[in-house]
Amino acid sequence: HPSLIPTKTVSANVIAVRRVDKGDVVGYGGVFHPDNPTNLAVLDTGYANGFPRTMVGSIVSIDGMPAKVVAVCMGMTICATPRLANVGSKAILLGKGVNPSNDKTIVYELLCNLR
Repeated sequence: HPSLIPTKTVSANVIAVRRVDKGDVVGYGGVFHPDNPTNLAVLDTGYANGFPRTMVGSIVSIDGMPAKVVAVCMGMTICATPRLANVGSKAILLGKGVNPSNDKTIVYELLCNLR
């Protein structure tokens, strides 16, 4: 009984990192309000690239650490990270252990829309 192996990996680049304080507002419409000081990584992909806003709340991987998507904007995605990420790092959005199928979309829809 062979295991399934991902055949495609979708990634993005970390283009900025920030630390925000409790009560700060992040994303369109202030979608994210951190309860504590929080590390953020800004990725170079957004809904204009086919990464849907329904992915807010999903987990991606940045340098092997889990990162929660807290905002998806037109050209950027913002993730909360346990420690400050490095600019230039790769974020895995799909594949290599990242499977957003529990979210409000299916993997097939993501693959069809990503560009």
